Amino acid sequence: MARVVVIGAGVSGLAAAHAVARESDHIEIVVLERSEEVGGRSTSIREDGWMVEAGPGGYLDTESGVVRLVREAGLADRQVAAQAAAARRFIYRGGRLHRLGPGLLLPTPGSLLGPRGVLRAMGEPLVARRVGDREESILDFCRRRFGKRIAHRIAHTAMLGIFAGDAARLSVDACFPELRKMEQEHGSVIRAGLARRRAGQHEGAEDIDVPTRKLASFRDGLQELPRALAANPRIDVRLGVTVTDLRPANAAAAGSEIGGGHAGGGHAIDTTDGQTLHADAVILATPVQAAARLLSTLAPVAADLLADVPVPPVVVVGLGFDAAAAARFPVGFGVLVSREDNVRMLGCLWESHIYPERSPDDCFLARAMFGGRLDPAVIDLDDAEILALARANLQTVLGIDNAPIFSRISRWPGAIPQYEIGHGTIKAGVEAELERHPGVFLAGDALEGVSFPKTAMSGVRQGRRAASYLRSADTTG
Repeated sequence: MARVVVIGAGVSGLAAAHAVARESDHIEIVVLERSEEVGGRSTSIREDGWMVEAGPGGYLDTESGVVRLVREAGLADRQVAAQAAAARRFIYRGGRLHRLGPGLLLPTPGSLLGPRGVLRAMGEPLVARRVGDREESILDFCRRRFGKRIAHRIAHTAMLGIFAGDAARLSVDACFPELRKMEQEHGSVIRAGLARRRAGQHEGAEDIDVPTRKLASFRDGLQELPRALAANPRIDVRLGVTVTDLRPANAAAAGSEIGGGHAGGGHAIDTTDGQTLHADAVILATPVQAAARLLSTLAPVAADLLADVPVPPVVVVGLGFDAAAAARFPVGFGVLVSREDNVRMLGCLWESHIYPERSPDDCFLARAMFGGRLDPAVIDLDDAEILALARANLQTVLGIDNAPIFSRISRWPGAIPQYEIGHGTIKAGVEAELERHPGVFLAGDALEGVSFPKTAMSGVRQGRRAASYLRSADTTG
């Protein structure tokens, strides 16, 4: 029996393992994870009635593949949809809150952009499509199509909240390829959005895999999905195992293999416990910098390219408040914070307004985000300093000076890969290099999407590719 080894038990790695299991009954599947639990950055903490996400807080149900994956994992009845209040979103700029309109494109008229800014944004259909294929930053794209007020007052702030990144560096082609496609196909983002909305009204409502395009999570948080996938008896998940090296297998290494394998082919995987595991196919589903280290000997060109992807730190601060403070939070999804206001907080999500049962009765849970591309030094603050910073920023932005009755701080030294100008070249170079190493596949958020559904679907795609590779190599018998 051929063996696939998946390195990394986040949602991408376990989705890859799940895909291999569905593709073939004749492939052994081993998942190696250095932590003591699965999930990676999708870590959900339930404690004393609080349910805090240490990483992403939900996902937009926009892909049929994700709907199918959730159903196959047996979690369809565990999903929770965001409450109606989540439609209200805000930006803090100029010392006050400004409510945003649908899709983050337009604020309430006259508030953040002013009449001239709103008129300029509404004139987007009159802007000619761009000619040529030169990469463009998100800031430049928004400025060209919607005007400088949208670009600087909304897009720049939103990219700090979504990617913890700098809109002047992030590539619109890499981060939002659909925006470029909409412009090229329809000549306008607004016209394309209207056309897609009309087309969506005719989708088959009876198809159980049709996305709802709504924000969703699970009753016990996003970690439910990797946990459910890991429970598949076909998948051998080994926790607390750190991989130190990935190299081509050879006859000498074959004698130290654990279980099966095919001497003289595939790859050898060394671990910190002194063992060597043979793999007929390998799926790397680690954070991007870990993938770069593991590929440094096997595929040094790909490793060097991946090492060039910036991955800034992010600190997530979960804050629980009593009923008196709960009444002071505006009803809505949360707030993004402009860098112009000398506030270090990237944004704050009002979790108790988004999902039910995230806090004890009459209490309120919020999550504040810090760090990112423009403020990486925040990761070096100790817990007391971070908690004090979060309280001070909440007082500035929302006027809330109540002391929290619960707190949980999660640090991610390398949080969100930045798809900056030149990312297309990095992606093409990594993929070309890996083509020269049959049986090695790269999943996760390194190249094509950092959101929870994008990383999950990356795992599904690479799992299917690995299974197809093994079938074509006729190693499965």
